[in-house]
Amino acid sequence: GHSEAGDAERIRRAAVAGNLAALRRLTGGRLEALRQATDSHGNSLLHCSGHLDVIDYLLDCGLPPTAVNCFGDRPIDLARRKGLPDEVLDRLNKATAAVDDSAGVSGGSEWRRFGATLGPVRLVFLAALLLLLSGLTAFLLANSSESLTQLEDQGDFADELLPFDADVDYL
Repeated sequence: GHSEAGDAERIRRAAVAGNLAALRRLTGGRLEALRQATDSHGNSLLHCSGHLDVIDYLLDCGLPPTAVNCFGDRPIDLARRKGLPDEVLDRLNKATAAVDDSAGVSGGSEWRRFGATLGPVRLVFLAALLLLLSGLTAFLLANSSESLTQLEDQGDFADELLPFDADVDYL
């Protein structure tokens, strides 16, 4: 047998080269084999292939068109950047939109991509920071009525220092 890493590499090369026959032979349409063939940046086979027949095969096998790599890019994002042919862009666009529609996503994909771009550690840090800021805001709001009365008291004291006939508003 072959090593799984070697298989994944051969599967990736077949997808990139547009060799559908080899891809079929290597994976037998097994979603798990297709899913495991990601590169070091988390690019799925859909991210890597620019060949319509291969993309059709991958989508038919159930490879998700909305998967993001470590930079938060979906296959359609990379395809646009690479300037792939219109029929490839159309196919990926339709597949991506179909998944987003069925999931009821409206704007959610941007947030998912933002989260994927940040990574889990930074995301947790950001959440903790936001929690801290909201706590600080709540604390300041709770204590603001107290400090406002202190300011008013100081204002009364300032009035006593002014000459009796002075126009306070004018000063």
